[in-house]
Amino acid sequence: RIAVISDLHIGAEDFAPEGFVEFLDYLEREHDEIILLGDVFECYFPVLPWKALEEYDRFDRQYQDITRRFRTSKYTLLSGNHDMVALRARGIPSQTERRNSGFRILLSHGHENEPAYQSPLRIRLVELYMWLGYRLKRMGFPGLYRYSYRMDYKINMKDGGSAHLEAARRLLRGGYDVVVFGHTHVERHVELRGGGTYINTGDCVRRRMYASLDLDRRECQLLEFPRRRVPVEREA
Repeated sequence: RIAVISDLHIGAEDFAPEGFVEFLDYLEREHDEIILLGDVFECYFPVLPWKALEEYDRFDRQYQDITRRFRTSKYTLLSGNHDMVALRARGIPSQTERRNSGFRILLSHGHENEPAYQSPLRIRLVELYMWLGYRLKRMGFPGLYRYSYRMDYKINMKDGGSAHLEAARRLLRGGYDVVVFGHTHVERHVELRGGGTYINTGDCVRRRMYASLDLDRRECQLLEFPRRRVPVEREA
């Protein structure tokens, strides 16, 4: 059994660490592996653009009661767009696969589906743009920062993240049985009409969302700790 959580954004202004150790205790008891599906640390907004890796390590130390677990064999750590510095500097990938007896699951942060992340140059420009917007916000000029997130939502997250659902549909047609993304902060569990399952794990900034995948039974659930199950959407 695999638990999947994403978008913790450890170190972000709105990250709430209270109760997170208890959440991880529960996941460890109930699952054989825990996959952190990217945006584990908030590295988009360092003091200087080239200090992102230092920010990654600083938050790792600051929240070590949580993060020291991530280095144990129970955990698999992936990178997202907000901590992509870990991919560049340490080779931490943004996706992985799990399979058992022909049952295939793709687990990916999901930002790779968006045009802004299709080339190294675009990625660097996005990171610089977001850093500048946040600096201006801290200086009392939040307009650019708010505009950026408003446009990002309009392009990529509208209708419950339909663009990412379509990306998952293409991957399912390519041979996967389940596709799991994070990134959008919009939790979804969709059983597609043509077969296959798409799950978006939402976020763990203030909430405690997770997917529970049982490879032996070929079962998937999306839940909010401690007990709320996210309803399954079934395409007509």
